[in-house]
Amino acid sequence: MILRFVGAVICCLILCDIAGIQVKALGRNETGLNKQRIILRCSDDQKINEYVNDIQLCSVQPAHSCILNAIRMKNNDKIVHPFKPEQKICIIFQRSTINMLPVDFFKNYSTIQHIDLSNTGLQGIEDFTFSVTSLIELNLRGNDLTRLTQNAFNGAVNLASLDLSHNLISFIDPVAFNNLNSLINLKLSHNKLSNQSFSDDDNIMGIDWTIENLKVLDLSHNGIVYYDALPYNSFTNMKSLEEIYLQYNRMAIDYGAFSSNRNLKTLDFSYNNNPYFEFNLFLSARKLENIYLNGNGMWHSIDLADIRSSFPKLTSIGISNNSFPCSILASIVRKLDKAGIEMVVDENTFVTNARNIRGVKCV
Repeated sequence: MILRFVGAVICCLILCDIAGIQVKALGRNETGLNKQRIILRCSDDQKINEYVNDIQLCSVQPAHSCILNAIRMKNNDKIVHPFKPEQKICIIFQRSTINMLPVDFFKNYSTIQHIDLSNTGLQGIEDFTFSVTSLIELNLRGNDLTRLTQNAFNGAVNLASLDLSHNLISFIDPVAFNNLNSLINLKLSHNKLSNQSFSDDDNIMGIDWTIENLKVLDLSHNGIVYYDALPYNSFTNMKSLEEIYLQYNRMAIDYGAFSSNRNLKTLDFSYNNNPYFEFNLFLSARKLENIYLNGNGMWHSIDLADIRSSFPKLTSIGISNNSFPCSILASIVRKLDKAGIEMVVDENTFVTNARNIRGVKCV
């Protein structure tokens, strides 16, 4: 009997080794009738050190980081947490599937600063799940989220970086971000946002969240359509914005756009199917340094008269992949040279086998 037991243990260890599984890194499931009891174990120190080197918050104290590997979790599961959760600074889920987190999952992680739930199949967020005052970075990239409710992030008062890119989000409650007064970086690219995603009724609203310290906003690669003009109230309560990324939407801009964003340094408005542009639209943004207008079908000249007096810090402009006649593009390039402004050409659109000026296609 003893020999048979020892043989079974050895066999199990061999199979685990062949599969490349660290037993310590796995969550252990004990199946019940209605729920599972999941015992969480952190990976060994070597794996943690290898992973967290690229995460500034975690690399400072890797011994207080925890990688949870190959977890399968539902919101009604009973969770047994790692040893001393109150000492964990970073929690990172790898190769895991988590449809929904229990709302009280992080309640004992009183010092947690970084949570990485990217690519876990997360489908929803219970209200107050991330109500952790110590939390600084939250990565929810690459999941299946479709909606953000009013209290999805309520309580995360020190959250500075929130990555929601590459999800399926089509609705955001108008006040979902309003209590995030420490938020600096918000990524919402590659979702399914539209011009009706920012209102709790059928009205078309501007992007008017109150995030007073936000500096970087990425809304690129969505389906946001404003054919007439981007509503004037857009971004008015985000007065600290320095970088706005709106490429690959369908927006038009009129006078008054970004009038509240006087700290704006970088604007990417590429691929919005908007052939009409003039710098007079941005006279409030005197700190503007970089503007990208690639792929908009532009064909007319750009008025660059007195550009330096209106935009003294402007250093680069992107106008690749448009429809400029070569004579008009040549005139624009000469004016940019005279003003000391660089024409930036993306390597993916650099033209060598057709009519071009400095790699920018012309017709």
